[in-house]
Amino acid sequence: MAFNTFAKNAKLSEFVRQKIQTFYEQNHKENVHYWIDPSDLLTSLPNLLKNHLLFHSYYPMIQDIHLLKMDVNFTIAILHDLKVLKLAKEDILYREEDPSAEVYFVCKGSVNLISEEGEGIFSFVQGTYFGEIEIFKKVNFLY
Repeated sequence: MAFNTFAKNAKLSEFVRQKIQTFYEQNHKENVHYWIDPSDLLTSLPNLLKNHLLFHSYYPMIQDIHLLKMDVNFTIAILHDLKVLKLAKEDILYREEDPSAEVYFVCKGSVNLISEEGEGIFSFVQGTYFGEIEIFKKVNFLY
C-alpha cells in the first residue's frame, strides 16, 4: 500500500499512522476514496489529522528550533507553508536587496552570509532562523 511506504519513509509515529490509516479505511468502505495518492494526502485529510501528520513528519527536523517550541498552534500554522530546501555549499539563497518573502530555518548545518567581495559577514547555525525581520518590516533582504 502506498500509504504504508509513505508512513515508513516519513517516520510517522504509530499513533499518527494508525489514525490516518483508519480514516482512509473508513472512507474507502464508503467509496469516498478508492485510491490514495501520496501527493494528495494532505489535501484529503481532515484538519486535525493533517496537523498531526505535519507535526510528526517535521518534528525531527524542527526540534532544535526554539521559536517552534513555544506554541504548538503557531508551529502547526508555519508547518502548513514549510518548504524543505537542501543547499550545496556553493548555492546562493538570495542576494542583498532581493525581495523578501520567506523565513529560513536552519535545521542542519549552517548558512553563511557572504559579501559580494567574498568576505564572511555572519553564520546562521542549526536551530537558528533568519528573514523574519525583513518580512515583518516589509523590506528587501538587509544583508
